[in-house]
Amino acid sequence: MTKRIYADHAADTPLRPEVREIIGRWYGNASALYADGRGARKAIENARRTVAELLGRSAGEIFFTSGGTESDNWAVKGAARAAGKGHILTTMIEHPAVYESCRRMEYEGFDVTYLRPDRNGRIRNEDVLSGLRPDTILISVMTVNNETGVIQPAGEILEIARKRHILFHTDAVQAAGRCDIPEADLVSLAAHKFGGPQGVGILVIRKGTDIRNLMDGGSQERGHRAGTENVAGIVAAAEALKLAMQEQETENLRLTRLQEIFLDGLAGVPGVAVTGHASGSCGAETVPGIINLRIDRIDGEELTLLLDLDGIGIATGSACTAGEPRPSRILTAMGCPPEEAYGSVRVSFGRGNTEEEAAKIAARIVFHVRELRGKAPGYLGKLNRLYGLN
Repeated sequence: MTKRIYADHAADTPLRPEVREIIGRWYGNASALYADGRGARKAIENARRTVAELLGRSAGEIFFTSGGTESDNWAVKGAARAAGKGHILTTMIEHPAVYESCRRMEYEGFDVTYLRPDRNGRIRNEDVLSGLRPDTILISVMTVNNETGVIQPAGEILEIARKRHILFHTDAVQAAGRCDIPEADLVSLAAHKFGGPQGVGILVIRKGTDIRNLMDGGSQERGHRAGTENVAGIVAAAEALKLAMQEQETENLRLTRLQEIFLDGLAGVPGVAVTGHASGSCGAETVPGIINLRIDRIDGEELTLLLDLDGIGIATGSACTAGEPRPSRILTAMGCPPEEAYGSVRVSFGRGNTEEEAAKIAARIVFHVRELRGKAPGYLGKLNRLYGLN
């Protein structure tokens, strides 16, 4: 059987071998008083100190959660509910965990402004400034966009917020191991994006930040996040973050090379645009390895499924709800017409990918794009039969 090629690392990264060994090593309820519990508690606190040192924070600012979604929800809802009322400034390109949390706050009586990015997918500082109000209590802007890989000016926006004594939250889920993480008041991370296990997240809460608890129950996480801690997952997450940040410079160079090979392989196909710096026509900077393609006269879902039949896993740029495709919210916010958004796919390379794989993915995309545009007889029939499509 031919080995599958996995190129969707922006969605999930395979568990690192070094981390897999840790998972089975730890057990015990960290709230227990007996030896197993004390050992689990010590392991968690050691992991907390490791994460704090890596991020340049204090251990008391690190809280472990069930993932990036919980961290985002806690940051947005907790900060807003602590303020009681006011205005939230965020963007139209946030991850759903932030975007939907902000919408929930609207239901609870908060005013929310959603900033639109420029045509390259980047939020402008001047738009942040013009969007502020006297009653703005929170700004939430991601560090790296999960769909386009575009790096947002989160560090600059942090300075804007600090000068006005406004809380700043950044979803840094796609940033760990790829670029610098701002020292914001609230920072969200997810272990499975940097080689750690699924189901473990981190929320950095700057000392002195007023934030309400999201979950009620026991006294875990110093009384701020109820629920028995995932000891093995937390210890593994800390180790994965350490390795990812240690390897960041060399891995980024390698991913840049894979990206170059991949894009060179697409050079002969007309009507292919790349969102962000790699397009050569814009000022937006992207992290290495996350490539969003917009392909004329192609359905992104069809292309993704055809590549799946080839044993290649990439992501479509369109979300599906109850079987009804809709254009990507991020791309439409950038001003892409629906036909471009429908034709988008995301390729995201990671630690396990090789130069040969990057070239093969490009070659198969070229093949399928040409066949789809020509509507070769029976070409889509196989796809329909295998996936039960209409």
